[in-house]
Amino acid sequence: MSVIVTGAAGHLGRLVAEQLLERLPPEDLILVTRRPRALRQLGARGADVRYGDFDDPATLPDAFAGGRRMLLISTDAMGRRVRQHRAAIDAAAVAGVGHVVFTSHVSPVTANPIGAIAREPGETEAMLQRSGLAWTVLRFGSFAELQLPPAATAAINGRLVTNMGDGRIVPISRRDCAEAAAITLTTDGHTGQTYEITGPRALSAGDLAELYADVTGQPVKLVPISDWLLTWVLVGIGTPWPAALDITAFGRAIRRGYFDVVDPAFERLTGRPPVAVRDVLIAHRADLLAVAWEANITRVFTYMKSRDASQRVYPNIGVMEPHHAMSHHGNNPDKLAGLVKLNTYHASLFARFLERLRSTPDGDGSLLDHSLILYGSGMSESDTHSRLNLPTLLAGGLAGQMKGNRHIQAAKETPIANLMVSLGNKFGCDLEKFGISTGTVEI
Repeated sequence: MSVIVTGAAGHLGRLVAEQLLERLPPEDLILVTRRPRALRQLGARGADVRYGDFDDPATLPDAFAGGRRMLLISTDAMGRRVRQHRAAIDAAAVAGVGHVVFTSHVSPVTANPIGAIAREPGETEAMLQRSGLAWTVLRFGSFAELQLPPAATAAINGRLVTNMGDGRIVPISRRDCAEAAAITLTTDGHTGQTYEITGPRALSAGDLAELYADVTGQPVKLVPISDWLLTWVLVGIGTPWPAALDITAFGRAIRRGYFDVVDPAFERLTGRPPVAVRDVLIAHRADLLAVAWEANITRVFTYMKSRDASQRVYPNIGVMEPHHAMSHHGNNPDKLAGLVKLNTYHASLFARFLERLRSTPDGDGSLLDHSLILYGSGMSESDTHSRLNLPTLLAGGLAGQMKGNRHIQAAKETPIANLMVSLGNKFGCDLEKFGISTGTVEI
């Protein structure tokens, strides 16, 4: 069974493709995009990457050829996307696709204050249901990742300024949405179904303010304001008028209940609850730290990715065994594989943080040029709690004081405290000793 994913180079499309590669042979996955080069890595893994442009319908029948089920990811071309979706549905019928799964929006009705963002997916739902093709609709709640900008702004200003009133929102992570889509595409029994794919809990403005404070470590006060005042505040800080109106409409839609949808469909599909928005924000905490540096809230921080003896599970990456129990692996292959997957995930978050710093201008360079970040662990081998030969990474230029692309191997049984002495001296602390240090490490 060949499965097509449209918009495969986008955020959601890539996540769905990754999920499908865990469920299908790669030769059964067809990825359609206007930017095939952006999917070279997935192509190298065996997926069939094809060019297709919804604005050029003639390209679509060949792009969809051989596919039996298709994920039609709603485009972001408001004003054109109903026409684009019609072209994709018509081409799917011509190409012999039997079942189309469409990513829609909660409350996709004309009365929704967010306008075309909701109305156009609703029009596409109706069009798909009239097409004669088997269909399934996935109505996604607001993506939890969209809480990052307001969380960062609230942390910077110490206030959450909002017009959402007593309304509530139910965010869900893109990764969870991708998993729901992949399961719907690869299992039976979904024809003619509309699933509301939402987070586990509806959050009020007060809940969000508490959440932002908890995740960022900064006090956040809730400041409710009217639609009119929010629009003028946004325009006053430089927000373009159309964007200010859209942000205001989003808050008004929440206030009127259009985002207050909590549904068990995700758990029924996947067999697990959706990831809480707090966990999503924590997974992206590096982005919040980068914002704190950009705004000069702080230039010094410590960040622990996982607590000692943590029993946390990571359903977002398919690791369901508690972290601490898994770390005592006893050379069990399944535990080792899970531990590798988790360590890779944590390292990828760190890499994303470094890339954010590298791409953020700061003076005559970037934040990464002017910073120094130590990344590592207090153990080199968790099963035996070994503290020997700790792998430690230093990243950043420290304003020209650090030379990169080096592998430094310290003498056997050198205390990690020696590195701390050297780092302190790099920062001008003039340290002679730190803890159990016996000297320094040449860095």
